[in-house]
Amino acid sequence: MSEISVKLDYFSVTVFMQGDVGHKPVTDCILSDLLGLSGVDSSAYFEGQGFGGRGYSQVCLCPIPGLVFYRYPSSGSGHCHVEIKGEPLASISFDGVHRFLKGLEDADLTFRASRVDLAFDYVPCSPVELFNAWKARKVKTRLHYDSHDWRENSRGKTFYWGSVTSERQGICYDMRGFNRVELRCRQKTAAFLGVIVGEGNEHTLWAIGAGLINGLAQFPDDGNHWGWVQKIASGVNRHFVAVPQKKPVAQAVVARARERFMNLCAELAIIANALGIDSEMVSQTVASVTIDANSNKKIRDLQKVLGSL
Repeated sequence: MSEISVKLDYFSVTVFMQGDVGHKPVTDCILSDLLGLSGVDSSAYFEGQGFGGRGYSQVCLCPIPGLVFYRYPSSGSGHCHVEIKGEPLASISFDGVHRFLKGLEDADLTFRASRVDLAFDYVPCSPVELFNAWKARKVKTRLHYDSHDWRENSRGKTFYWGSVTSERQGICYDMRGFNRVELRCRQKTAAFLGVIVGEGNEHTLWAIGAGLINGLAQFPDDGNHWGWVQKIASGVNRHFVAVPQKKPVAQAVVARARERFMNLCAELAIIANALGIDSEMVSQTVASVTIDANSNKKIRDLQKVLGSL
């Protein structure tokens, strides 16, 4: 089996300008930080095409395909929008997007990600296997059973779980040679992941992304088809959770406690970010909780904290 690879597959962000700053600082960051074209005057690019989209009056020409810049919002507010699709992201990668967001901050511009897609390639589960498990109701999920879709055409087979309008949706593709599971995030979840990209925490992004997939729906692990999700998501434990070295306990009990705690950590981080709570304080608080056979009470305590928020 090929090693699973993880990447950004779509990144969409709104950039806010104060006063009469205009769009040039944003387009400068696109060229120098996102595309690595330092010293190039952005005035020669990003010309309006005479039509709008996404609530903006102009969709602008960009130096490379798959990169879209929207300006002049219909609302008159001081913001613009940058959309980076899968093809350019393959070469721009996480590092390029991080440099772009850091460049915006250095230019005293604020941003909010509106959609972030993470792609997990070469996964051992196929769309057919996940769809069959869903139909057989072998999936642990809070989603309604009807919240899924199956599509099959000349390009391949695709299984969707979760609503297209919700904050999180899971998708499994047959990529003709390998399988991909994709997490599509919008609204507050996308904004939270955008902050992680801006801070340069690549490992944390993949771990929390896998945790969010697992929190959306847990498929049966027949033949280790779903174990990869927990393995990637367990990386969040190194950031948030201190695992004790105490007397041996039943592995299954610890694994269940750790999985529940991991999902709660991801939920807590999203809620804390939405409320403006300092992320470092959240990390230190959660890191003080250890995972052992007696963790159920601690998990219930954390659930009470979430409820109070």
